[in-house]
This record gives sequence, C-alpha cells and structure tokens, in this order.
Amino acid sequence: MLAVHLSVLFRMLLKHNVVPDGFGYGLVILLVKDTDGNRFVTDNYRGITISPVISKLFEMVLMLLFDSQLSSDSLQFGFKQKSSCNHAMFRPTLKTVVDHVLL
Repeated sequence: MLAVHLSVLFRMLLKHNVVPDGFGYGLVILLVKDTDGNRFVTDNYRGITISPVISKLFEMVLMLLFDSQLSSDSLQFGFKQKSSCNHAMFRPTLKTVVDHVLL
C-alpha cells in the first residue's frame, strides 16, 4: 500500500515539476576519522548528511527515469560508476610516460 501512495506522490511531483523544500533538508553529523587521534582538531572529523528517506527514494526514481540523459565531464572521476582514484591517476601518468618515451 505504501508503494502505491509513493507512486502517486512521485507522479504528481513530476507532473507539476515540483520538489518539496523538505526533500532538500538534511542533518549534518560529524564523525571522528581517527578514534585514537586528537578529538580537538577539526581535521580529525568528517561530516555526513542524513537525508530524509523519501527524498532518497525520489532521487532513485529520477535517476532511473533520466540517467540516460545525464552526463558529466570526462575528467570527472569521483562519484561515478566504474570510476575511482586509480582512473584519475592513470590518465596523467600514462600521458607523462608516453610523452617521455616519444620526446
């Protein structure tokens, strides 16, 4: 029954091109990076945002509907599927080696 209500809600949001303000709210929580480290140093913390579950569900629906129409720069490596820091480091390293060998 919940799935039916969410489906109706999400269809209405899409039909009227509206996203409720509450979908953009989140609670930022600080997490300690190194529990044995100095807890009085700000560099020892990282923030995470807890978002409303309903907004995350709506985001998933949007991604399913529009993923094929979304793109990013070829130099973007973070937060992309099948991409990592290794990919970001490989390209300039390979170019440097090729330039060195050919020049």
